[in-house]
Amino acid sequence: MKSVLVPLLIIAAIVLVIGAGLTYQIARKQRKNVIDRGVSEVTVKHKIMANPIFIAYVIFPIVIVIGAVLVMYFI
Repeated sequence: MKSVLVPLLIIAAIVLVIGAGLTYQIARKQRKNVIDRGVSEVTVKHKIMANPIFIAYVIFPIVIVIGAVLVMYFI
């Protein structure tokens, strides 16, 4: 079981990095093309922190690591 866990964590990390990079590129392209009207000042000041996709990219690896640690200790 433990021999499978490390490669899966590596694959998850690779997918996470690629996904974050692609999301950032798409967000930059849309920022050039679309101007949002009626957006709050907090969102304008904190573009990354107000974006739920970027928040998910931060929370997902934390949950994966916690899950992996729990699996390693209890199985």
